[in-house]
Amino acid sequence: MGMRKLIQLRSIAREISNTFVFFFLLYLSFSSLTSFSSSCSLFPSFSLFIFFFFFILFFLFCLFRQCLFLFLLVRFFFRFFFIFSSSISSSSSFLFSSSPSSSSFSLSPSSSFSSSASSSSSPSFSSFFFFISLFFRFFFHFFFFFFFFIFFFLILLLPFLLLLFFFHFFFFFLFLLFFHFFSSFHSSCCSFSSFSPALSSSSSSSSSSSSSLPVSKYILCRKIYFEQKWCFTGLLADLFSANVTGKFPPFHCL
Repeated sequence: MGMRKLIQLRSIAREISNTFVFFFLLYLSFSSLTSFSSSCSLFPSFSLFIFFFFFILFFLFCLFRQCLFLFLLVRFFFRFFFIFSSSISSSSSFLFSSSPSSSSFSLSPSSSFSSSASSSSSPSFSSFFFFISLFFRFFFHFFFFFFFFIFFFLILLLPFLLLLFFFHFFFFFLFLLFFHFFSSFHSSCCSFSSFSPALSSSSSSSSSSSSSLPVSKYILCRKIYFEQKWCFTGLLADLFSANVTGKFPPFHCL
């Protein structure tokens, strides 16, 4: 019985991991297509829409799977405690019913009195163990329902929010690496005229001076992109580009 529950839990965990990999690859394919169709934008609006759409689908699917997993876990603990309490009550009733009842074969009045006393005291002990098991059952019911409904957001929703925060940086650095290796895309798609004139003039002069270097194009596209984004992400990208290119570019948002 326990092995079957373990196999079910392992199958649920395998389905969750397979679904995660499926949506991960699906998002990569859609984002790569939409990023090639846009003009030097690593996170286009259509790609963000697809990402959030599939992330919500993945969230709902994992929500269902996680609820099913928690339900199976709670049911496993309930069944284990029910079996444990029933075995305790049955063993206690068996012990009290079979303790000194063998002395009832003797015809002495003391033995008959002791046997009647033990037979009268065994229902009280069995009822005591029954009430104890009932109390623990109620306690475990209350505890698991409290755990399931109160700490549900901490267990399930908070990791998904952290996963969303991680996806932002992970996919962004993944796309930075992708555009770093495909430098011809930068020379074809990056239109510097749509940005500020100082930035466009500096980018055009540096791109004309080092047109054969894909690293400089990569840094220029990274700077143009991060002019529109968060300062903290820009600092992380500066550190990342310094690690990749061997140069340490100036922090543009300090």
